[in-house]
Amino acid sequence: MKRILTLVAIFLALSIPARAADESGKAVISFLKGSAKVIRKGETSQTAATLSMRLVEGDRIETSAETKVELKLEDGSTVRISENTALVFEELSGDSNSGKVKSSMKVVFGRIWMQVKKSLGQESRLITPKVTAAVKGTAYRADVSLNGDTKVNVYDGTVAISKGGADPVLLSKLEMLTSKDLIKNVFDEQADEKEDWVKWNKSRDKLRVMIVAKEMKNKELSSVPVSESTLIELFSNNYLFSVVDEAQISNIRRSEKLKAVLKGDAASAASAGLEFGADIAIVIDTSTGIFSDKELLAGMVSASTNISGKVYRTDDAIVISAGNQPSRKVDLTEDAAAAGAIKDAATKIGQKFIADIIKKWKEEARKGGIFTVTCSNIPDYASAKELEKALAGISGAGNVTQYYFTGGRALYTVQFSGDSGSLAGEAGNLKSGGKSVAVVGVTAYRIELEAAK
Repeated sequence: MKRILTLVAIFLALSIPARAADESGKAVISFLKGSAKVIRKGETSQTAATLSMRLVEGDRIETSAETKVELKLEDGSTVRISENTALVFEELSGDSNSGKVKSSMKVVFGRIWMQVKKSLGQESRLITPKVTAAVKGTAYRADVSLNGDTKVNVYDGTVAISKGGADPVLLSKLEMLTSKDLIKNVFDEQADEKEDWVKWNKSRDKLRVMIVAKEMKNKELSSVPVSESTLIELFSNNYLFSVVDEAQISNIRRSEKLKAVLKGDAASAASAGLEFGADIAIVIDTSTGIFSDKELLAGMVSASTNISGKVYRTDDAIVISAGNQPSRKVDLTEDAAAAGAIKDAATKIGQKFIADIIKKWKEEARKGGIFTVTCSNIPDYASAKELEKALAGISGAGNVTQYYFTGGRALYTVQFSGDSGSLAGEAGNLKSGGKSVAVVGVTAYRIELEAAK
């Protein structure tokens, strides 16, 4: 998919060969943009970091300017390293099969982002020169200055921050503190997201969802769909998802494409989702009837609602969830009764959709050797088609399909006889618009490319 994010308990395990029989790597580099070096435990020489490289206990990784690195731990957790950062893996013990995994990392300086898998057996500890963060399932970042001063921001779950022998301070969602005073404060999430580092991490952590609703009340079309707003709020409150802004959706409400989407055209729904950078498109149809009988209802008004909807993957238009949810509410006015019934039905069907989406990714919905390939910095459509032909020319590749090209970014699916590492190795030799293409990310079913500027 365009952005199959590294979600907790959802994302796919890396299919990359082991470095050596006696070093069953505990962390694997899954994204690398820029340059970084690795110093192996007990060694002084430096090795250039590469995609798919495995790191074990005692290894140190250092990033240069304009560099981003992502590593997948064995239990599915993710650690991302910003530019000018030094990180040491002090402990990486246990395995995902036993259900008991411990990780301990030391940030010497720089910035890191942690997405820790929620598991009873998972224990994660982050050490900086000034504080220690203990975690069991959460998303947070830590900024460490050259003198060791540390700032921790929590985006989901809880983090216990300790310093010296003092009692730990428990940080919850949208709380932060610094090592200077250990006083927790609430931070402004919108202001925080203006940082490129934060935006990049959140884009990789979350599935981006587009939600569109057609809502009728007594056979009249609603201009402000309550069901759509309810679903948007439900998905927005779940850390695994980010939702395309309602203002953006309004841009396509007047188009013929939206009409096709609301009629249940799967291809149009997927295309509309891709247009706004969504991984998932949710389309719902809401119908509400009003019944009023002063004697029978003692002056109250009854509203009966039915919501039907489908969830599409935008890369291939496959339906990954569908449902139908009725509801009935009684209130003093038509508007109150209708809003109550719609919110109830929308909440229930939204909860079903969320559960089904997560289940599909847990089952690794992609079958066989179908891989997603994205490429950014493509100058024009002709160059995107050139890359499509180049992908089709790779030995063992077939059925290459370009799903979209927008904003210099293209998405393809490729059927390939080997694994993702082999496909990435071949893709790194291709060109787009006469410019070389670099592989910057690899997971089990996804390759991320970037054309030279």
